[in-house]
Amino acid sequence: MTYLSQLKRLAESTLGSGNLRVAVQVPDGELLEEWLAVHTRTYERLTQCTSRECPVMCAGPRFEYHWQDPTSVKYRRSTRLSAPDYIECLLNWTQAQMDDEQLFPVQPGAPFPPQFVDRIKAILRRLFRDGAAR
Repeated sequence: MTYLSQLKRLAESTLGSGNLRVAVQVPDGELLEEWLAVHTRTYERLTQCTSRECPVMCAGPRFEYHWQDPTSVKYRRSTRLSAPDYIECLLNWTQAQMDDEQLFPVQPGAPFPPQFVDRIKAILRRLFRDGAAR
């Protein structure tokens, strides 16, 4: 087994652990750049997952993620989705947040809304959660 395949195997074994700290921790003696490269390629696998192979968005057997977006007619209630459908909803939702000029002012010096930090936390929580999910 090659060195990079060993790192990849380690990365994949930690992704579904439900513990993001373990999943992103650089192993002792490893180069940060190599660990990041391996993790980035491992996450790429999520986009190759089909609805049949990944019928639910989860992080191991104990954590299942459902999609909910109160502003959406279709997903006002928590909805179980396949991993690819969940990721598509997540990316569309994230893009809509970033395109919202009320949230991300485009004019220099324009004030950010009072709820900015909370909204960013929600975006990052969803994005990082999905990095740990399969």
